[in-house]
Amino acid sequence: MYIRKSTIILFNIRGEGAKIRVKKRIKQKIKETLDMPAEIIMNSPKIVLDANSNAWIENYIGIIEYSDKEVKINTADFIVKITGEGLLMDFITNEDLSISGKITSVVYE
Repeated sequence: MYIRKSTIILFNIRGEGAKIRVKKRIKQKIKETLDMPAEIIMNSPKIVLDANSNAWIENYIGIIEYSDKEVKINTADFIVKITGEGLLMDFITNEDLSISGKITSVVYE
């Protein structure tokens, strides 16, 4: 069952999983309508690599594992595993982090 009010659709649903799916669909529609980047509306991660020496990750949820050889970062969509040598987190906030060192691989799990 749904009630249409202007351009917003309200859903009568049960279960936490269904609510999350509906929220994602609503955010996707807003993103498409406003033509905005996904990382702004959907909290999707944005990963920027600068050669093999720097990685910048936006919209991460948490740090799972950290050493000078491997870093695992949790995001809303997947886990990012960065491996290399001499890895160092030189900048970190609640939403962004920067990793420097010799990066040999980036894997999405």
